[in-house]
Amino acid sequence: MPELDSKFDDIEMIQLPDDDEEGDTNDFSISSETEGISDSQDSSKSNNPEDHSSPLRIFKSDREYIDLSEWLDSNEPLSFKFDKDQYKKSIDISDSFDQNYIEYVNSMYKTIEKLTTDGITRLDLEGDDSPIGLITNDTGYRASQAFKFKKTDESFQAIVESLQALINSAPEDKHDSLEFQNLQHTFYTLQCLQANNFYFDLRRKPELILQWVNTFDPKPDSDLLNDVMINNPKPYKHPQFWNTCLSQLIIRGLFTQSNDVIGHSGYQELEETCPELYSIIGDLNSLLENYTSSASKGHFTQWKLLACEFRDSLSGGQNESVTEPAHRLIISQIYDLACIITGLPKTISSYCDTWYEMYLALSLYQIRDNEEVYEDYFKTAIAEHPPVVTLGEDAENIDELSESCFINILEKNYLKALETLHEFDPPTAAYVSELLELKLVLRSYYFDSTITSNTSFQDLLNRRTISEYFLTRHAFDCLNVHDLVPVGIGLLLNDVVCRSNNSSTVNRKTIAGFLPHYHCKTNDDLEWALTICANLNLVSTARELYYQAGVKSLQDGYNYEALNNFVNCYDPTLLSGENHSEGMKKVHYIIWDMIFADSLVNNRPVNDELINNIVDRNVAPNFKIHPVIQQCLSPYAVLKEFYNSLPSKDIRAASKMSKLIHLLQFNYLPKRFAPLLLAQFLPFLLTNDNKLLVPELVVIIELIDSYETDCEDKESQEAAKLYSYSMHNVEEDDLSEYDWRRVVGKEKVPKDVTDLITTLRNHITAKIGKVFIE
Repeated sequence: MPELDSKFDDIEMIQLPDDDEEGDTNDFSISSETEGISDSQDSSKSNNPEDHSSPLRIFKSDREYIDLSEWLDSNEPLSFKFDKDQYKKSIDISDSFDQNYIEYVNSMYKTIEKLTTDGITRLDLEGDDSPIGLITNDTGYRASQAFKFKKTDESFQAIVESLQALINSAPEDKHDSLEFQNLQHTFYTLQCLQANNFYFDLRRKPELILQWVNTFDPKPDSDLLNDVMINNPKPYKHPQFWNTCLSQLIIRGLFTQSNDVIGHSGYQELEETCPELYSIIGDLNSLLENYTSSASKGHFTQWKLLACEFRDSLSGGQNESVTEPAHRLIISQIYDLACIITGLPKTISSYCDTWYEMYLALSLYQIRDNEEVYEDYFKTAIAEHPPVVTLGEDAENIDELSESCFINILEKNYLKALETLHEFDPPTAAYVSELLELKLVLRSYYFDSTITSNTSFQDLLNRRTISEYFLTRHAFDCLNVHDLVPVGIGLLLNDVVCRSNNSSTVNRKTIAGFLPHYHCKTNDDLEWALTICANLNLVSTARELYYQAGVKSLQDGYNYEALNNFVNCYDPTLLSGENHSEGMKKVHYIIWDMIFADSLVNNRPVNDELINNIVDRNVAPNFKIHPVIQQCLSPYAVLKEFYNSLPSKDIRAASKMSKLIHLLQFNYLPKRFAPLLLAQFLPFLLTNDNKLLVPELVVIIELIDSYETDCEDKESQEAAKLYSYSMHNVEEDDLSEYDWRRVVGKEKVPKDVTDLITTLRNHITAKIGKVFIE
């Protein structure tokens, strides 16, 4: 900081450029061009005013994006449409379930981001297995690919678990909402995808199919179970126990429940009355009990052999001793169950109501450990139980829409499945599309539209992809939800996710246009946004952020913080641009209208400890002060030194007045302050203790003449208002002992500026006369 008590040259104030200078200078920074952003609100409005209060609804907004197929075949970028009303409503989300949903989206983003940072990308997985072909070390590549596929499957499982936790967190009053139902059906769809594409261990596949089917369409019905098991003293005799209740449990692979109902069926009395049937039931129960452990240990073949032996034992003449019709009927029903667990398609079909039930049963009881057979299971199931749903967008209800999505997944129509998933929950669809890319199941969609004989390998890697489309749309949606802005920007900056030609340029412009709308709740938010600007060289955008932060700090009463933000809009080598001029206007407003004026009117330093410590140089060595702030605070620093000097008897009057003289001679001092500064001379002129020399008195006369000569009408009016304010709006009890108004006396204080000038001239004339007489 310059020395403040030496001479006038130390007082500096940055001058604002005039309008002509602003208009003639060009901003050549490559940062943001115009960096404008279109506020498209009409396209996402809903008749329900509450639709914009929840992120679940926000992501369902229709923003009229270019169609996927058209986008894949063109160079036209997706356009971000900012909805400032929607964004404003998202700044303070109080609903706990909405907050949980935001955390769910965050968790999916972190999952995908971790894959890319761990080097598990489409480029690696596809590089040695591309359609144009490369010579590779097959053994090493396949092992690496298998590892990365496993990591992809685990990431998918993490998303499934996060979604399940979100659904479980929903309060009861949310369960009937469309948003909650969409999340449930999103979960069913993910389960279906996991069971058929993301199982990383083939032995897990039947159990994953089991979870999917039983979650989507649980059976047996609780009313049936109550009727058979609760309302009947001997359930095993109930006509629906074996061929309905137990058969459904077995078809669904619910082995623990099967053991429970058999154990509580009351069949134990047969040990005395019909030992043969008792033994048959016990053998069935044992088979069901051992299924899971046998399958998980790789002993399914041995289990299947025992099941076949059990079935064959029921078909021969070994049970001819059982003559009671009711018992023989039970044996025949158990035989059907044995046919089910040994994988006989016709019997299984006769006990199934839907194709997905049959698909599950075939997966459980036929061959488990062969990837290729599952496609045959699906075809068989569809042939035996053709779906009754209307496929696609014409589905009559959400259950039909889900079932049609299941079929598309199993028929490998992944794009249709993604479109349905997008209907349920757009964010989930976006991240799942990336995982499908990593599984290489979407490559066939690009061959006809983007790959020709002239396509190079680099072009292949930089082509537009389905996942980039969905993730870019998702990123744009995140920019309209305050808490998800880091997710949106993170995706747009991810050069693995958004790899296609020109995407980085387009995304950079999108970020540059959005960031000025970002609401910085804390300094950390501002630092994060400025870091983004620094990384992308968004100079103009950074200045806009500083300007907005300065406005907020000013509103909150933090003067120095506001100054620090506003001066960062300033570039001494670039005297143009709206942010530059507006920022410097704010600096002038704080320095003159708030700090300097407050101090001058109240005749004491301002009540701002930090500002006073800065001008007194009473701050820590590592406390960095912007040079512009140092310069701009210089006038106040001089004024403060003047007030601090008044009580001191060791400082000569001339030395004290020199501070006032320096200020009044300062070229950039607003003229409205001159009268109150001139009034500070009155105590020196009224007391005989102050020995003033003629040259000092002449300087004061010159300052008075300069004010009267140079002050324009508008400036004179402003000066008169400020002087009048200081006379009528400061309580007498608040005046210090050295306040010029107290020293002069209430009755003798000049009532206005004209009176002040006359009084000063009279006292100076008297002083000069006295000097000559002495």
